[in-house]
Amino acid sequence: MTVNTTSIVSGPYAGNGVADTFSYTFKIEDKSQLSVYETDDVGVETLLTVDVDYTVAGIGNDAGGTV
Repeated sequence: MTVNTTSIVSGPYAGNGVADTFSYTFKIEDKSQLSVYETDDVGVETLLTVDVDYTVAGIGNDAGGTV
């Protein structure tokens, strides 16, 4: 069995302590298809949890949406 996967990256986006919405420009069918990471000042990445750390808008939209 073959499983096709595609990794599409949006960003990185620089945080400024004020901005809280970031765009993605590709279609997802389910919020679980999206992974969001936060990177600290020394470059350590932390995987964020959907519906706890962020929400997703634009599910099913060909043009993407926001987190």
